[in-house]
Amino acid sequence: MSETNEGQEIADILFTLAAHENSTGAKNLTFMRLLVQDHINRGMRHVLNLGIRRLALIYRFLNPHIVVEITKAEPPIFGDSTKPEELRELIKSTTRFEHLVSGASNQYRLRREEIANEAYGNLVEVVRTK
Repeated sequence: MSETNEGQEIADILFTLAAHENSTGAKNLTFMRLLVQDHINRGMRHVLNLGIRRLALIYRFLNPHIVVEITKAEPPIFGDSTKPEELRELIKSTTRFEHLVSGASNQYRLRREEIANEAYGNLVEVVRTK
């Protein structure tokens, strides 16, 4: 019996198919044609909305919104009050408020200050103008 070499022939065919370089120009052109056809099939309103959305993005890139704001980050107020009047005023205000356990140790207060500093970050003043 002679040795068979069909396995080598199949390997050679697969190698030539894998190593063969095809041009992607026709594939890209077909993809773009199908993309345009899909947009047109959805309707001109869809195409118009796409165009308007792109124009809006370009406009906002060239002319961003003018934001005028002043933000002051003040240190948080620490308190252990249990009076509803005082608590209501502190909670509704814009200042940061940390409520402590009444009669707690100084170590507890220091740890709460560390946690508040990590949560709120460093004190910054941000001013954005035109």
